[in-house]
Amino acid sequence: MANRSDIPHLIDLLDGASHDVRELVLRELLSFGQSLEDELAAMDHQLSPAQRRAAERILFAHRKAEMRWEAWGEWPKLQDPNAQMETAFELLAQFQYGWTPPVSLRDLLDDLSRDYLTTCHTRDALSLSRFLFGVKNLRGNREEYYAPLNSNLIHVIQNELGLPISLACIFILVGARCGVAIEGCCAPGHFLARARMGGRTVFFDCFDGGRMLTEKEIGTIRAQMPKRLWQALADAATPVDIIRRVLNNLIHAYDLEGDTAQAQLMRDLQGGLPILS
Repeated sequence: MANRSDIPHLIDLLDGASHDVRELVLRELLSFGQSLEDELAAMDHQLSPAQRRAAERILFAHRKAEMRWEAWGEWPKLQDPNAQMETAFELLAQFQYGWTPPVSLRDLLDDLSRDYLTTCHTRDALSLSRFLFGVKNLRGNREEYYAPLNSNLIHVIQNELGLPISLACIFILVGARCGVAIEGCCAPGHFLARARMGGRTVFFDCFDGGRMLTEKEIGTIRAQMPKRLWQALADAATPVDIIRRVLNNLIHAYDLEGDTAQAQLMRDLQGGLPILS
């Protein structure tokens, strides 16, 4: 963490700095937490007019960060599970980027839903899977599997690459908008999506082109699982289950990159989730 005496120098670095440098500087300044506003007020006489304007922008970012943390504590209290999950992913994108993205996750999901409803006449999980993972080309990021932004739904939709769980969550949230009920399935090692079709439960591998798994493949997955985990195939994953698993992925991804600050942020976010019963 920076020292108090570093603050004017850090403020100066904000002007003309590259995007990456600005992110590092803002992270250093915001690490002062609640004391940042007091520190800036105490040294007001030391700051030039340009530095004061920059300080005001920093304080605005600080207050936005505080609001984000408050919202993070509230999303699990929402009544609708899909609203819980969507809000959590929207906030998580903001925490990852460090700012509010110019496009919202809601708008991106609305666009996908609108396209599906206007181009596809069949309304079921299979047609939606073919639309998202075929027509829209959403797919697994095999080359950079551990990239942190694979867990960011805004980035995944815009770049068409993600992890099994992020792709499945897009499937779930678009489905909810289109009257197609999709659930998440916390299968060990590889998150799946599932739905009811023709009176039976079918499973989809969103990382592998949204392919519907055969009964034999599901049997193989079950056979490879300890008996105590079989229930994971039967129970729908809750939004908290999903976000906890996403944060585990992010902690691992940032640790691999050596980004200790972001890894700790993800651990802090995980610590803010409801305690497992």
